[in-house]
Amino acid sequence: MPFFDVIITSMQCRMSIINECFSKDTVEEILMSFEVEAHKLGNGWIQPVLKHLKKLSPTGLKITLRSIREGRKQTLSECLKKEFRISNNILRRTISNDFYEGIRAIVISKDNSPKWWPTTLDEVKDEQLNLIFKNFEQHLELQISENNEHRWKGKYDNSPYYYHINQAMKIQKVLPSTAPGIGLIQSAL
Repeated sequence: MPFFDVIITSMQCRMSIINECFSKDTVEEILMSFEVEAHKLGNGWIQPVLKHLKKLSPTGLKITLRSIREGRKQTLSECLKKEFRISNNILRRTISNDFYEGIRAIVISKDNSPKWWPTTLDEVKDEQLNLIFKNFEQHLELQISENNEHRWKGKYDNSPYYYHINQAMKIQKVLPSTAPGIGLIQSAL
């Protein structure tokens, strides 16, 4: 058997295991399925994956799985709006400080030991997750043109994030181009 055929066969085998494990309904069941597969001959590649997954935020794992599963049935517009809500709620610490804790552990302290809360998958409740996915009031939702209108015809003038971009542009006009931090503002625009 030629070398590339072996690689393709190996990748196909791994893909079938990955698909089988991720066909489970919950993060807990997915991890358990990988645990079972890891003990089978020739599946040594699974152990490092499991080790990595177990280090991640339990809340983050559940948010990710739910978002992917919901996204399968959503339009692009619905997915973008959902991701906008998720991102905002994570940054606002709606249910957890895990995003900032991850930054602290990896980037700031570099101790690589984040203190997740909740600490286990079982402790992450659906009621908490619902808060992350909950729709915003209409005027706070991501504004996306639902038809073929040109996107920039002033439709966003009344949106909450338009104000911040507009303010940054005003600041840019006032500050000299050599002012500290102006490069960040210019690159953001």
